[in-house]
Amino acid sequence: MALFLLRYAEMGLKSEKVRNRFQRSLVENIENHFVKLNTECLVSWDRGRIFVMTDNTDSARTVFSHTFGIVSYSEAVEAEVELEPLLRSVVSYASGRLTRGKSFAIRARRSGQQKYTSMELARKAGEAILDGFAGLGLTVDLEEPDIEIFVEAREKGAYIYSEIETGPGGLPLGTQGTVLCHVVRREDILAAWLMMRRGCTVVIATGNRESASPLVDWDPEIKFVEAVPGTDMHALARQNGCKGISFATEYSGMPSTAEPKDGLALFYPLTGLIQDERKRLLDKVL
Repeated sequence: MALFLLRYAEMGLKSEKVRNRFQRSLVENIENHFVKLNTECLVSWDRGRIFVMTDNTDSARTVFSHTFGIVSYSEAVEAEVELEPLLRSVVSYASGRLTRGKSFAIRARRSGQQKYTSMELARKAGEAILDGFAGLGLTVDLEEPDIEIFVEAREKGAYIYSEIETGPGGLPLGTQGTVLCHVVRREDILAAWLMMRRGCTVVIATGNRESASPLVDWDPEIKFVEAVPGTDMHALARQNGCKGISFATEYSGMPSTAEPKDGLALFYPLTGLIQDERKRLLDKVL
């Protein structure tokens, strides 16, 4: 089975109690995505990292690129944390990835009680590769290497990888309140996505469910409710347990949306985004 190492950022700044709650939500969201794709996975975690094992790497990448809270992820190889076995694993990992005349860099990170520092690990790993492939004319280039090899030595094990892929970031879905999102146009989809990225569970109010279907890829359990011109959005929000309503812009077809009432907040998440940024994000969502 392939092993993936997942990173989060913003939720790592929370208190331990809140961070643990957010992490549980993130793990649950990951598992729900895998279930939707009918793919098995095994999930574990350590402070600052989540580990996923699966035999379907394509499905895994689809899940990780559509799960809010994941900043980045890497397919990795697990190794022993003791220095000598770890160095042998690094050399083995480099075999087949480094070819004649290439330059490389070791990016090492240590978080635990190991008897070596991050700098020492990087230096010794680089030396081990140069010694192990002395006939290939390899060089070390810390500025613009042809290949980067990352080594993370943690408390219970070490992980080696060479690629870092980008996730959507944000907060795990469901860690904030529930918001009603009115979807009529493409920009409404982006507004809903931005609320989801802030951790909100969204209820999609639309007269055309198909138009909002791209959001299902981001939340397999997303809820849709019927909304047509003249629908009382405040009443619809209350009926669905929402704490607020989100719009791309103020929409004249919906009455009584200009001011908050009944304790419901109004959100316009596209405010301040220039058109180029809106297009870039919408391309990502769709």
